[in-house]
Amino acid sequence: STTNALNLYKNASQGSPSSHTPANATLKIEDSVNTMYLDGNSIITTGTAAFTMGNTAAADLIMYTNAVARLTIDSSGNAGIGTDSPSDYYSDNLVVKQASGAGGITIVTDTSSEGALYFADGTSGNQRYEGGVGYNHSINKLFLVSGGQSRVFIDSSGNSTFAGDIMPSAE
Repeated sequence: STTNALNLYKNASQGSPSSHTPANATLKIEDSVNTMYLDGNSIITTGTAAFTMGNTAAADLIMYTNAVARLTIDSSGNAGIGTDSPSDYYSDNLVVKQASGAGGITIVTDTSSEGALYFADGTSGNQRYEGGVGYNHSINKLFLVSGGQSRVFIDSSGNSTFAGDIMPSAE
């Protein structure tokens, strides 16, 4: 046994954090603005300040499930899902890795909305979406954005519409 350990035991409730209550908490930590409760394997916070988790040293933040690292935010601020070394990749701000088999990212929206991935070079006007790829569910069209405008559309039948001139290759 560890001589400097603090051990707390209680029959904590089971289930999602929404089913846990402060009354069942094993440990309560509070200051003048916020209260944090530890209940079984859940952390519940109340108060008006943001819930903050991290390390003030140059160290990675790693989340595990089933004894395997699933999410890593490295000391440079790069995030990796399925990799513990997102900075090893060329475009490393967010890396999603599937070790074997098919992998990907899914953007889910309702049937009357669009989902998109945009490329920005600013925070105002069309700088927020200078380039992109998206899908509009209400009209079932894929679209490509360039220069802040939708330029190419592909409908659910495979028909394509181009905005602007179609230029021959400059080979």
